[in-house]
Amino acid sequence: TKAGGTTYYELTQIADTSTVVYSDTTADSSLSTTYPVVANPTESSPPLGKLSLIFQGRLWIANNPSFPSRVYFSEINSQEMFLPLNYFDIRKDDGDQVTMLQNVLGVITIGKQNTIQKIQTSSNITGSPLADWTITDPFAYVGCVSMYSTQSTPIGIMYLGNNGIYFFDGNFST
Repeated sequence: TKAGGTTYYELTQIADTSTVVYSDTTADSSLSTTYPVVANPTESSPPLGKLSLIFQGRLWIANNPSFPSRVYFSEINSQEMFLPLNYFDIRKDDGDQVTMLQNVLGVITIGKQNTIQKIQTSSNITGSPLADWTITDPFAYVGCVSMYSTQSTPIGIMYLGNNGIYFFDGNFST
């Protein structure tokens, strides 16, 4: 904190796994607000969700009972740390819920009851998802109607749609 304040700031990052003591000699005036650390531990605990995925060093959690179209993500390489604004709302006003959360060819693929779309990342996987990542328009309008029916296969994701079993190859559902 700055002079005993209540907001926590990142002081430094230790680049090794053997350092156990760090002496703080940094002046408060040089602390930045670009990366505040959550002061309340209840805000950093994982959110509720029905689906999860480890992707690029982050834990992704989807389908919170209160926010069924929301996809949360942890801090990079800190799967237990979820900052309050680390989430994407996937077309939250369409009346559907997230029913699929998969990695297809290195891209997060989100299925809802009527559509499939992706969260595309920049080439900088350590960057800020909120700044560097985008939610695509739907790739397919045959969604996953049954949560937990998805399975990764060599030709894509197999899932249960309205009229039977479908495969999503990253571009189309057949």
